[in-house]
Order: sequence, then C-alpha cells, then structure tokens
Amino acid sequence: MSRRQGQVGIRDRVLAVDTLRGGRGHDVTRPEVWGAIWNLILAGEVACVYMGTPCASFSILHKPQLRSRRSPEGIPVRLAADSTWRAYLLKHNRLVELTAQLANLAHSLNIPWAIENPADRGDPEGPAWWRPFADHAPLWAMPCMRRLREATGAAELTFAQCAFGAPTQKWTTVWCSSSMQVPLGTLRERGCTHGRTAHPQVAYGRDAHGRSLAAAAAAYPRELCAYLAQALMHAVAEGGRVRDWPLYTSDAADE
Repeated sequence: MSRRQGQVGIRDRVLAVDTLRGGRGHDVTRPEVWGAIWNLILAGEVACVYMGTPCASFSILHKPQLRSRRSPEGIPVRLAADSTWRAYLLKHNRLVELTAQLANLAHSLNIPWAIENPADRGDPEGPAWWRPFADHAPLWAMPCMRRLREATGAAELTFAQCAFGAPTQKWTTVWCSSSMQVPLGTLRERGCTHGRTAHPQVAYGRDAHGRSLAAAAAAYPRELCAYLAQALMHAVAEGGRVRDWPLYTSDAADE
C-alpha cells in the first residue's frame, strides 16, 4: 500500500518478504536486503508494516526446549553445549531484534504497524494459558520486544484462529501501533468457543502422507485474511508521518 499527495490507495502489489518465496533475496539478515526495506520505508513507499516473525524456535513443542521464562534468548546449556542450536538461536534472536527495529522505525514515522506470533501459553493471566508449558517463553518475552512495548505503548491482542474458521485452535497474539488498536480491537472477542469439543485438526505432527501439520496450519484462514486487510486499510487511511530517521547503510549493520 502507498500514500500519494494525501491520498491512500493500493499499488499493483503488496511487498511480501519471505525466504520461502524469495530465498536469499528475501533474507533480512543480509545487510543489503534489510537496507533496501529500511530505505523503502523512509522513502514513503510503505504505508503500513505487518510482520510475522519466524516462530519455530519459540514453539512449545520444539524438541529440545530452546527457551525458558528465565532465559527467553536461549537456555544457557543450549547456547554453550551445542554449536548447532547456538547458531540457530542466534539467527532467530537476530530476526526478533530486526522485527523490533522495524516496528520502532515505523512508530517514529507514524506508520501503522503490527507483529503477529503465537500467544504466550505460559501466562496464567492470559486466555492461552496451558499449564504443561508454563516455563516456555514466547517471542513477546524477548528483551527487545519488551523494550519495544515500553517505547511504543503497543496494544496486545490475543485471539484463536479457530474463531476465524481455521480447523485448528491456534492461539495467536498481535502487538500493534496505536493507529491499529481500533481496527484490530475486536480480535480480543475472537476466543476459542469449542470448549471440550475437539478441533477438526491439530497443528503438530504429520498427516498420513508425512506432511507437516504445523506447516499446513501456518496459513491464515480466509476470514482472518479479509479481517486484517480491512484493518490495515482503515489504519492507513487515518495515518500520518514524520521523517527523522537516517538512511540505512552497511556500516549501520555492524553497530
């Protein structure tokens, strides 16, 4: 989406950045890719930002467990004893840091933004509380994300995707800018109403053909896609911007 001379419209495409679509050319940990996104936002070419940060390392079903409430950036034994898991955690931690950076940039420029990830299953005060996973840390527990919320006053909206027609329950949380709070606010009303009734599908394990059920559940249901599209358009129509951030350069990647 773009904004031109006070008008809001949709250009010929939405810029989707995903390594499953674009491979290395979409790898935001590469300075040239990240810099292109950063500068595109500064140039006024982006009217809103929506991020779904890779969540595999935060999964409550990941074996071995990689994160805990006390050590959300990585359980020390995983970071110290196994070089493979250390590299994996550091990469995913970097992706979370970049998510927070981009949200901070959008916030400073008054651009609507939102971040989506699985809900916190270890929060006894939250709707997604699940006792067996009380010690698991979600993306939202990462230090950079907590700083982001303190700096921006982001709203937290938790809902179940089954309320939008998904065959799995899939509790999900969105953090968003103030400009997104009204259009996305009714997400809180979309809890799971299945009670003790089983959902048609689960989001773990594999099907009879060996295909990952988690991967199949990654796509949003159609109703949720339509809901989000309307919310983003509403927020863009209401937004404004202030330019006060520097252009991204390769030198900045080393700071």
